[in-house]
Amino acid sequence: INEEITDYSLIIDNPKINMYNVKALLIHDFINEDAYPSVGIFDDTRNLNADSDDKIVLNGSIQTINDISKTKFKLYLEYTDDNNDLNKIYYDVSRG
Repeated sequence: INEEITDYSLIIDNPKINMYNVKALLIHDFINEDAYPSVGIFDDTRNLNADSDDKIVLNGSIQTINDISKTKFKLYLEYTDDNNDLNKIYYDVSRG
């Protein structure tokens, strides 16, 4: 947006299996006064169906004058599958 604010987004789409009651939280290693982008934590959960165009978009912004090219992002993803199994996954989605 400007020299001090950079927008970022992460898209969760093209699931290979059905994902129900999806909860997701995307965090980074910069100080953040706002809530981190999430779904299903502060709002309703979502469903992603296999072979559909469904998607979840997590948007946020980082305010800093420092270089963000090596920002560390981590995603927590929780969902129930067709077997009613609860899956909890942590992804390192960092750049650089």
